[in-house]
Amino acid sequence: MKQIHVLNLIILSFFVTFISCSKSDKDPVKNENTVKVESIQTLADANQTFGWNLLKQELIRQPDKNVVISPLSVQIALYMAINGAEGTTENEMLEMLQCKGCDIKSINEQTKLLVQLLSKESGHPTLSLANGFFYDDQRLTLSPSFKNDLVAYDCVFEKENFSNKTQALNLINNWVKEKTKGKIDKILDDIKAEDIAFLINALYFKSDWSAGFPEEFTREDDFYTSKGEKKKATFIADDRSVPFYLDSNIKVVDIPFKDSTYSLTLIRQESGNEILHPDIYHDLIKKVNYNRAIITFPKIKVSYDNDIIQSLKALGMTTAFNPTAADFTSLGVSSNRIFINQLKHKVVLDIDEKGVEGAAVTSIGFGVTSAPPYLKFDKPFYIVLRHIQSNTIIFSGKINDPLL
Repeated sequence: MKQIHVLNLIILSFFVTFISCSKSDKDPVKNENTVKVESIQTLADANQTFGWNLLKQELIRQPDKNVVISPLSVQIALYMAINGAEGTTENEMLEMLQCKGCDIKSINEQTKLLVQLLSKESGHPTLSLANGFFYDDQRLTLSPSFKNDLVAYDCVFEKENFSNKTQALNLINNWVKEKTKGKIDKILDDIKAEDIAFLINALYFKSDWSAGFPEEFTREDDFYTSKGEKKKATFIADDRSVPFYLDSNIKVVDIPFKDSTYSLTLIRQESGNEILHPDIYHDLIKKVNYNRAIITFPKIKVSYDNDIIQSLKALGMTTAFNPTAADFTSLGVSSNRIFINQLKHKVVLDIDEKGVEGAAVTSIGFGVTSAPPYLKFDKPFYIVLRHIQSNTIIFSGKINDPLL
């Protein structure tokens, strides 16, 4: 029986808002039929479709939990891994990521441009991405072309003898802690005998709201969970002009962050437990308009940690996880077959009413007779943090119980 070696993908995302080459060794005939990705909007559109598909699968598996993912983080980690894939392994990954037949070199180039757009430095917000490839150079010799391809992702490569577990674990965990600003201080507890590499993407986002929420209006109120339980939660609130839409079955508010580069969308369905369809989401985003409204929603502090392999398998990416069929020969040379046996995704989400702009709000009118529309998110609701210009989804999820 052929032995195996394991490539691990670990995807880390931390979000906090204070509310105030075509591969050189590829088959040339195959490359003639690939589609060159010439626009970052192509990747942004793929991000939205893939992100909703992945969120749906995670919600199916954990219907009553708070589920928060970073489609962008997963997308970038898998793009990097595709650079080491061949044949069916590569094709399945591209198709799942909504880029069937795409040329990976052009994906690399456009991903670099997309990240530059998303992380433009203007003080607010802060979005940073870090990529690292940690490998046992005693058992894996990396392909020069693979290392060259990942230059577009500013990926750092760290060699370590994994037989020295303590040293290797410290190297990886310390890197994670640094790149997530200390919010995730440990991602690995052990390195198994078959592990030869860890490909890690870390994403960090932090921002104030364009207008903060005054702390004097923070209060305890009832939240009705997906299980029908009534719990006391801490709600933040304000009376303001904000993009929103509501009808008899849905409430939507799109709250901008400082500099109006990003926004956080809250969506509450009044009836039914069906998973929100992406077409409905896109339609709702087009319907929101600025108007005066009272908005209130619970503080959120969520840590989501899950291996997303089963969800990706359900979306059609299966061969990469098959120890007898996976083909990562473009990644490098090892004595045994390489496959992915872990795809860990961890997200930390922290929202409260603090922020630079919060103290500037001095009045609120909850009790006037001509009260504006009241948007209260006291039942399970969806969240989408997006880049407004491109509609790239940085985070998406569903809050079923803010106290979990």
